[in-house]
Amino acid sequence: PDIEVASKTQPLLACLVGSLSSKNESAELSADDVTTVHLVAELLKFYTPKIGGFVEAEVGDSVCQPSLACLTKVLEGPDLSVNVDGRDIVNLKEETLKIFTTEFFSGLPPESKHAALRSLLGVSVHTRTDHISLMSKKVLGSLHLDREVVAPFLRWHDPLSPSAGTPVRKRHRTIRTTVETPPNIQTVVAALEMLQDDNEDLSAACCGDLAALLSSLVESDVRTWSATIAPTQDDENLPSETFIRVTYIRNAEHLTLGLLSKISAQGPSLPFEALRVEEIVRCTSHPLDSGIRQAAVDLLGAVAKRHPTAVLDHVLEVLSTLALTVALDNSQAHRAAQECLSAIVPIWISSSTEKQGRDKVNDLLESFVRCLEKSPPHRRLPLARACVESMPRVEGVWKLILLLLRQQQAHRKSEDLSTPNSWEGELAEELAQSVSWADNLAAMKHILLHSQSVKSSSNIQLKMTLLQFASSQLRSGVGEDMLLAEITNDDIATTYKDILHIAMSWLSRRSVDPDSIEQSLLAAILESLQELMPPKSFLDGIIGLLNGNNWLLQKKTLRLISSKAAELGTRSTGTWKDGDVNILANAYLGVCPKICDDTLNASGEESVRRAALLCVKTIVDAFASNASREQMIPVHLQLVSYAMDCLDDGSTRAAALECTVSLVRVLGTNLMPRLNELVAKLIKVAVDEVDAQKALEHGPVIGDCLHQAMVALSVLIKSLGSFLSPHLADLLHLLLSPQVACPSGDNELRIKECSRQAREELAVALVPRILLDPVLGQLAHARERGQESIVVLLEMVGKILEVMDSSAASAYHVKLFDFLLEVLDMRGTIGMADSSVEMIEKCAVESVLALCLKLNEKAFKPIFLQMMVWSESEQISDEHR
Repeated sequence: PDIEVASKTQPLLACLVGSLSSKNESAELSADDVTTVHLVAELLKFYTPKIGGFVEAEVGDSVCQPSLACLTKVLEGPDLSVNVDGRDIVNLKEETLKIFTTEFFSGLPPESKHAALRSLLGVSVHTRTDHISLMSKKVLGSLHLDREVVAPFLRWHDPLSPSAGTPVRKRHRTIRTTVETPPNIQTVVAALEMLQDDNEDLSAACCGDLAALLSSLVESDVRTWSATIAPTQDDENLPSETFIRVTYIRNAEHLTLGLLSKISAQGPSLPFEALRVEEIVRCTSHPLDSGIRQAAVDLLGAVAKRHPTAVLDHVLEVLSTLALTVALDNSQAHRAAQECLSAIVPIWISSSTEKQGRDKVNDLLESFVRCLEKSPPHRRLPLARACVESMPRVEGVWKLILLLLRQQQAHRKSEDLSTPNSWEGELAEELAQSVSWADNLAAMKHILLHSQSVKSSSNIQLKMTLLQFASSQLRSGVGEDMLLAEITNDDIATTYKDILHIAMSWLSRRSVDPDSIEQSLLAAILESLQELMPPKSFLDGIIGLLNGNNWLLQKKTLRLISSKAAELGTRSTGTWKDGDVNILANAYLGVCPKICDDTLNASGEESVRRAALLCVKTIVDAFASNASREQMIPVHLQLVSYAMDCLDDGSTRAAALECTVSLVRVLGTNLMPRLNELVAKLIKVAVDEVDAQKALEHGPVIGDCLHQAMVALSVLIKSLGSFLSPHLADLLHLLLSPQVACPSGDNELRIKECSRQAREELAVALVPRILLDPVLGQLAHARERGQESIVVLLEMVGKILEVMDSSAASAYHVKLFDFLLEVLDMRGTIGMADSSVEMIEKCAVESVLALCLKLNEKAFKPIFLQMMVWSESEQISDEHR
């Protein structure tokens, strides 16, 4: 029934539509015209979805079937509507668009679909009514289209093209339709917008047609902008008609690139061979339209990702285009070049094997540096940033910097490093400063590794250039005080340690001349690292260098730790907070056992072991007063054990004694668990040194060891003298020996002063009950050693009498007086010069007087009588008496 009604009303509808086609949509309709509009609207309702398969494209001789021509004539005709109170009661185009449902359009024959689609696209482009335009686009979006229907609307050729009159071979099946003539550019834009909103399958099916369309669009567009890339003329100065045409062409170009990019992202099964990469590359350098540039870059990246060979086969064209682009002082062209690099380079590198990837990076950067030489100076850094950011992190930065510095060195005629930088050196510095500090550090690490591997004498200047560059970059990062600052970035902390290890291992090479520029640059790098890294981080980084068998590196490391500890120890007395210094002190003292574990082994180098002991001494002296005392006591006791183990080795004895002295001063009474062992060890060391002096003419090493042993014993006696009674006899035997009491040599005054202090401290520390008998019992040994020992013994007795109170003097005066009389009897019993005997007797008389002054009359009287009896003895000469 629907077909019958539509067929019978078709002649009337055709007649009425023909009468309205000549009306002016801006003019007011007459009463008859209003009636006609209402009647046409009613007749259009007979075109139901079910009759789509029976609608013919044109009005034929027969009127037995409904015709699509009536509908297309309404769509292509004036926008007629009946308004009541400002509202569209009836709009013929709106009523016609309602007919084109999915079911109606799907039922149309192929030739009718072409005609219907042409009219719908025309409405979406040419109508001046917004809601009609939106409605037409909605209808287009709802239709189920295929490539056979859409493709003819994508076969556009510029009528102004020189080859426009040349017949073009049809690549597709010819369909008898009104679309055999090429569509205008407005229709092409409408078709592209429809594809953009349509399903992806249709767009993919039209990939070849879109690629061909892009070629036509680019060819036409190039003729417009190729002449305006350098002159001041731009699009806005074009004639009005040409400007509108160019605007549509570029809109179509942008839409085509976007659709192809969307298609390319779907998968590698699409016909990528239909795309012409050289045309896409040309679009990436479009100087007048940023949208086209961005769309072309996106497409280039999508093609490279899914079909890398399509791009890699045209790499030379890509690079050639970029080279021409960067030579222009045009910000938009340079921005396009940067975006192209970002899209292409990652795919180019990732598509190769690991070794090929490294080679490709080098090849690309070498070509890129050659391009940069022709680029305006102020455009170089953005291009360099775009290039390196598209490469694997850090790799691009350091390799580009290396190439720039190498090229600078090749062009530099002077070997003087102070020669001003060329553009390559300036760009290398700008690039290093433009990246993050983490990437800058990582790049410097790789540059140092590369320069360290340079061994050829012909490349020595390049090595120095790289070293100077790394040193200046690290120095540029030095800022505020980093005492306890935490490095929150793990990459930065790790890179700091890596650079530290590289510099230290390089500095420890035998081939590095201490007075060379190489040495000074490496020292500058270490100095910068010490300022850049918080002390605790610096310590954590450098302590790992003690592992291994490189004794030169170990020595350098220990000396660096010592100098840093001494510096920080001096600064700790300044303005730092106590809590901060406490943390730092604990950190440094905490690594001392590791220092000893890694270096104090019997198979190690002697100089390393000495350096380790002196390093521990420096740390103890610098931080012991600021560390947590209770927390560090076990550490100090452990260090005492290490030092004691080294006392038996003559090569490390002096350093071990210095370390022991510092530890003894710090520990005080906390040394009790190791006191007896330590005192015995120190006495043995001192005795060994005394015996060595007897056998050999003393030298500075022997004298220094003896001095350090006496200092340690003096400190022990002062702090723990009351606990030394088990070693009293040995101590006295040592302290009264001539080599200790009256030494000679380089350390004479120091040893003599130490022994005097030790004897005096011992006289004060021990009570007479413990001290007196051992001291008085040394007289026999003193006689054997000679005058010096006897005098020293009498001086010690005098000190004991000086500090002795009256009660002790009353208790021990008989024993003391007998000892002094025995000394006074020596004149006739030993073979000494008179001057020596007189000195001994003088000391004895002074002691007798000191004793008498301590006694009361009752105690003094027996002594006085005994003295008188002694003076009348026959053994005493008149002169002596």
